[in-house]
Amino acid sequence: MTLKLSLILPHGSELVPELGYRGRGVNRLIDAMKEASEFVRKAEADTVVIATPHNVRVTGNIAVITSKYAEGKLEENGKEVRLSVRCDREFALKIVEETRKLGMPVVGVNYGTDEGKTSCIQLDWGSLIPLRFLIQKEKIKVLLISPCRD
Repeated sequence: MTLKLSLILPHGSELVPELGYRGRGVNRLIDAMKEASEFVRKAEADTVVIATPHNVRVTGNIAVITSKYAEGKLEENGKEVRLSVRCDREFALKIVEETRKLGMPVVGVNYGTDEGKTSCIQLDWGSLIPLRFLIQKEKIKVLLISPCRD
């Protein structure tokens, strides 16, 4: 696997027009997120990796999400936005394996079952907001990593 692109993106709910936010500064950020999405499209990414501090917290460890799917919703201003994504489980398991070999504190985290539709973890806002811009094709998978915050 080759790293094709690296981005640092905001993840505030004001970036989601469907939630009713407006304003010149917000519009500039939304345009920047759309531009980031275009970078991902041009890179022909197979997997988008999101490192988010807002997903599961595993004390003393880096959490790598190993579920098959992730889904979530945001509710604000009486409005709702939902997103479901397919995770790159095989890549996640490989990351866990290789990171352990380096002696780093890492755990694989899943919810439900190992495979199938019930292998589904919740998307946090730090993942959902960037992904709703970046994922434009169903074939793109997601790898979620939650760094240790302690």
